[in-house]
Amino acid sequence: MAHSDNPIPGESGAQREARIRDLFKKLDVKKQGQLDREALKQGFRRINHPLQNAESFIDNVMRAADLNDDGVIEARSPY
Repeated sequence: MAHSDNPIPGESGAQREARIRDLFKKLDVKKQGQLDREALKQGFRRINHPLQNAESFIDNVMRAADLNDDGVIEARSPY
């Protein structure tokens, strides 16, 4: 069986991108198209994520999504 980077079985690449874009829009409280660490925390509080206060969770998300390591997660495309 081939390895997939998609955690949801049967989800197409386009569906995954749409899901990520929708989540980013929900997290982007300031509607700036980018999230620094504090904005990410505010976004998780906004959607009442169960790990919203877990610093290690926030750190892991930043490490995984901050592609150029500048402390900011940018939207992949305008929304």
